[in-house]
Amino acid sequence: SGGSGATKGFTRSLNVGPSTGFGSTLYIGGLIQRTSDTSFSLSINTTNGTDTRSFSMAIAGDGITTFAGTGATTTASDSSLWTAGAAQYFILKLEDSVADGGASTTEGDRISLYINPDLSNEAGNIPAMVFEGLNASFFVTGNPAWTLGELNISSGLTAAGQSVVFDEFAIGTTWNDLLSVPEPSVPMLAAGFLLTVCCRRNRRAATFA
Repeated sequence: SGGSGATKGFTRSLNVGPSTGFGSTLYIGGLIQRTSDTSFSLSINTTNGTDTRSFSMAIAGDGITTFAGTGATTTASDSSLWTAGAAQYFILKLEDSVADGGASTTEGDRISLYINPDLSNEAGNIPAMVFEGLNASFFVTGNPAWTLGELNISSGLTAAGQSVVFDEFAIGTTWNDLLSVPEPSVPMLAAGFLLTVCCRRNRRAATFA
């Protein structure tokens, strides 16, 4: 972790093995609680040790959310997607080569953002935002030379007394891998400035020690 003043950041190597174990879909979840006028960003890259491709989600102080990714046009939400002061659980659903109808096996990637979804029923949820592109190539899967590289998170404050908390980070290959999300603990969420807690191991979810 590092940074100074109003900006803090954290970087962690994911080291989850070759992308042949991912399948065509990945689910990434986490809990965010941020006070008004604070920012938060999360980015993950895929790498073969030499080349990298990446995607990112950035939340501005007003809650406007911006997605960026290799090969795709950066896209921002039309309105705020987040409630200041509330602990909100999100899921990013990454799908490989679907935006182009499967015309390419390396492009057409998609990210669907769900906020406070019904974890018991994936199909019953409507994404708060969808990010995709015909040439999007940020999600590499099915290639033994590639894997998930680094997780990067950062926060920005504008005044004393503000906070940004990130907790319950998890990656899984199915929606059900993210079912075991505990109820947000208000004392815990209020205690830290930027907190990262890694997910518990299950049969499919990636675990970071």
